[in-house]
Amino acid sequence: MKNKNLIPILISGSFLITTNVVANEIPVTHEKTSIEVGLEVWNQNSTGTFQNNGTVVDFDKRGFNGAIKPSIYLNIKTARKRPNLKLKYTKINSSKSGPLGSNLTLNGLNYFTNQDLKLEYKADVFDFILEHDTIKRKEIFNNSTVIDLDLGVGARYIDGEFSISQCSQNTKIDFQQWVPTIYARSEINEKGDDTKLIAQIIYSPSSTQHLDAKVGVSQNFSKNVKGEFGYRLSQTKIADSYNVDAETKGVYLGLSRKF
Repeated sequence: MKNKNLIPILISGSFLITTNVVANEIPVTHEKTSIEVGLEVWNQNSTGTFQNNGTVVDFDKRGFNGAIKPSIYLNIKTARKRPNLKLKYTKINSSKSGPLGSNLTLNGLNYFTNQDLKLEYKADVFDFILEHDTIKRKEIFNNSTVIDLDLGVGARYIDGEFSISQCSQNTKIDFQQWVPTIYARSEINEKGDDTKLIAQIIYSPSSTQHLDAKVGVSQNFSKNVKGEFGYRLSQTKIADSYNVDAETKGVYLGLSRKF
C-alpha cells in the first residue's frame, strides 16, 4: 500500500525522544471536566482497488475528483489521572466520471469504453477512543520547547461502498468492519507560543489495516477556541472476498471550541 514509510515517521514524531530532554514539567492547573466540540473540512482525493468474482477494478488508473467533506468530533476531558473520551465521525465521498480504459464485466453486467462511466467511493467512519495525557507540558531542548503527548486505545467502525454505474446499470460493493485501534497525538511549541506543531495517528494492529494520520499546525485564538490546518491521510485495506484497498488524502482545516 502507498505511503507505508509515513507510519514510522509519524510514530517517531509522536514519541519524540532525545538526549536533550529535561525532566522539568510546567505546573498544570487542575481542570474540571470539559467538553471540546470540533469541525474539520477535508479536501479528499481517493484511489483504490477491489475485486469482484475474480475481476480487479483499479480506481488508481481511473482516478477520482476531489471532494470537500466534513469530520466532526467530541472530546470529553476529565481529571488528569483519568482517561479522556474522544468520539469522531468522518464522511468520505469521492467520485469520477469518464470513459473506461477497457471493457469491464461485473456480476454479469457489461461496461463499455464507448460510454461514460461513474465511479464512487463512499464511507462513514466512526472512531471511539480512550486516551490519557501521558506527557503534559514537558520542557525539552534546554527548557525552550514544550511537548504534550497523548496515548490511547479504541475501536473504529467503517461502513463503505464502491459503486460503478453506466446508463441504467449499477454494481455496488459494500463493506463494513469493526477493528481495534491504537492512538497517539503529540503537540510541540515554543514556550509561551500559541502556535503548535501537531502529529496524530490512529492505527489498527489487526490483520486488516486501517491507518489515519495527520500532521499540521494548531493555533490558539483564545483560551477556549483553536484552529488547525494540515495534511491528512487515511488508508483502509480489508483482506476478504473483495480485497478492498482504498486511500484518501488531502489538506484539512479545522476549528474547535471548548466548553
